[in-house]
Amino acid sequence: MTLAVMTIWTDPPEWCLLAESARHFAIPLMMTQQASRWVNFSHNKVDIFFAGLRDVPADRILYVDGDDVVFVRPDAIPVAEAALAECGRDFLVGGEVTCWPWSRRHTHRFPGRSAMRYPNAGCWIATRDGVEREFLAMMSAKRVDDGYVEDDYDRQNCDQPMFHEAVLRGTMAVDTTSRLVLNLNELGLSDSEALHRIFQRDGPAILHGSGRAKGQLRRLWQRLLRLVELERMPRCGLPDSDTDAHPVDGIRGLREMLVTLPPLGRVAEVGCFRGVSTEVFALLAREVVAIDSWEGLDNRQAQTSFKTVADRYANITCVQARSPGAASQFPNGHFDLVYIDGDHSDESVRADLIAWIPKVRAGGWLAGHDFSHESGTGGVIRAVNEVLGKPQRVFSDRSWLVRLPEKTVKSATITTPTSRSPATLSVIIPTIGRPTLTRALASIAAQGDLSGVEVIVAMDGACPNAPEQFRRSQLPGCCVELPGPHRDWGHTPVNLVTSRAQHRYLMRLDDDNIYLPGAFRAVRAAIAENPDRPHIFRVRRGPPHRDLFWTTPEIRVGNVDSHMFVVPNIPGRVGQWGSRYEGDFDFIRETATLHPADAVVWRRESIAVWRPGPFRFPNDVAGWLTPAEGRTLFALATGVSVLEIGTFAGRSAICMAQSATMVFCLDPFDGRGTPTPRLTLAECLENATRYKVADRIRPLVGTSESVGPVLHDTSFEMVFVDGDHTQEAVANDLKLARRVLSPGGRIVCHDYRGESFPGVEAAIQAAGLIVEATCESLAICRLPSESED
Repeated sequence: MTLAVMTIWTDPPEWCLLAESARHFAIPLMMTQQASRWVNFSHNKVDIFFAGLRDVPADRILYVDGDDVVFVRPDAIPVAEAALAECGRDFLVGGEVTCWPWSRRHTHRFPGRSAMRYPNAGCWIATRDGVEREFLAMMSAKRVDDGYVEDDYDRQNCDQPMFHEAVLRGTMAVDTTSRLVLNLNELGLSDSEALHRIFQRDGPAILHGSGRAKGQLRRLWQRLLRLVELERMPRCGLPDSDTDAHPVDGIRGLREMLVTLPPLGRVAEVGCFRGVSTEVFALLAREVVAIDSWEGLDNRQAQTSFKTVADRYANITCVQARSPGAASQFPNGHFDLVYIDGDHSDESVRADLIAWIPKVRAGGWLAGHDFSHESGTGGVIRAVNEVLGKPQRVFSDRSWLVRLPEKTVKSATITTPTSRSPATLSVIIPTIGRPTLTRALASIAAQGDLSGVEVIVAMDGACPNAPEQFRRSQLPGCCVELPGPHRDWGHTPVNLVTSRAQHRYLMRLDDDNIYLPGAFRAVRAAIAENPDRPHIFRVRRGPPHRDLFWTTPEIRVGNVDSHMFVVPNIPGRVGQWGSRYEGDFDFIRETATLHPADAVVWRRESIAVWRPGPFRFPNDVAGWLTPAEGRTLFALATGVSVLEIGTFAGRSAICMAQSATMVFCLDPFDGRGTPTPRLTLAECLENATRYKVADRIRPLVGTSESVGPVLHDTSFEMVFVDGDHTQEAVANDLKLARRVLSPGGRIVCHDYRGESFPGVEAAIQAAGLIVEATCESLAICRLPSESED
């Protein structure tokens, strides 16, 4: 029984990579080529498929798109055959993809939907009979006006909806295990995770991606080739060592060991020499700390070779020091894996093990090289057996591996004090020296009670202005200059300084974002309810987005952000920020997996603003709001719908409308209660037009008693109360505010604790509202939780 790999030649760069992978691993590959360089939309891929089948002398056919698939694993054929046998059918498509329509003509068949999920027509395996049956059915359906063929785009891509119909009919199966094909577009894996998946025995046989993922595919292919090259190089000794004669010197066993483990974050290698094994770690882990003194032997040449390797990888950090003294430079539980390959005498190996064991996180791994009598006097074997016991596994290059005990969640967490003292917070701010750092620091200073708070400003390279900005803020903490710039959106600086955080919970804020008033109080209240668990709050986005996310309680790209994440600072349970733009998603996902299932607490309170837009205070508009109060309202209203009770000429409404999605202004607009009563509706609208926010202001003429009954429950994320300041009137306004406020929203009252208006504070206390923060005469309040009622 034979199998052939078939593809259509479309894009030369992608085709060359696919052909290279097939050639490199000796995989039979057939190419069906179009006459022209590019596949024209007027041609149908189904026709090309079927025409190419005539030249395929095989019982099994594995098809991959030449422009989207860049890598086929060496054992792709047996994996594909096994998948076909398991599904019990003679046609299997590899996973699903999301299809974004290109035109209205394409979307009107699916009203209200902007994207569709189809079986992935870019990769499938089938028997020859199955191919001919399904493709004849597709070509027949193509000639019938059944709604699938409507424009050139549909004629080019009609294979996807027709595959979809075939799956529904039950004549095809979909591989939902991702064992046949790994679609990088859907999974959003980092390079190290994808490369790790490729080498796993049950990993995907084919790597697939399009669009932005193509760049990642090219990088992965180059890294794969580099790993293959390293397997042919000597791992230790002088460059002319004979690897074939001394298999213990090769790195094949090391690579086998690494892919048996889950994707690694931080790795320490103790003893690097020329850096051959260091490069393997760098290819398969996120961060590598390489430790060696380069003393003795001919180490000048070895250190030069190592520097050449380290300069090629941004994730390698070199520490020139002697072990075990170098271990004191790192906090306990800092590494996922420590690999020991230094001095092989009994005493040295024993000292290394004792020094580095505490530096590995609970459930992490300790490993090393030369677990063999052939490598010396057997000192490695004796020391490892004495300190750790027999290794769990020894690989072909004599690398040994021991997993440290996994502590229970209860014993690994920090014990919560019996008193309800506020949780201590470490706030990490990566910066490249933007002027907006001052605004970010000011938003922390405005939180009020900063006891138990430290701020760590992580400078990505030299940032001359950042230390002065931090000094002027007078915040507790430190400003740290790191090597750089890394230009990865602050992810690497955060990874490097996280170990310096001293407090119980970790938070992150970018230098161009701000915390909302009362954010720390909301965080502490949430932690008091669910201590030692990760919390995901909500974040508002400034103009032009003006929205609020998360939208649904699920960890996925575009729905979560590192500014909303508050995580217990427990070694071994804090993830890593990835090097890609979505690195915050990598951090949240990894941290969640390091905690028990369902440990994440989803909170509806919003605590930060993502890139607040420019703010203009309307000085020329009549009113009593101060600039500081106006900026606070601007921040609080970002991305939400606001009900304002008491508008007058619109000064506060204009401040909020610059960032809100909509401001509904409830006021009789007759100036009652002011020193100079007058009709103000026309004046308010004119002011809003002058400040270009008229499209986001909706006047509601009347009072709480007259207009309130027509407002829907829980329809506003924020209510600003600034009407009649008598206690009875404020109480009525707050009663309406509680009814229309959505869960997690805020009520803001003006003239709080003013000597002229004691009724405001009295009404707030009577209503049982919790005052989270104040700004001059503003009181930012929330509704009490069930435990606080």
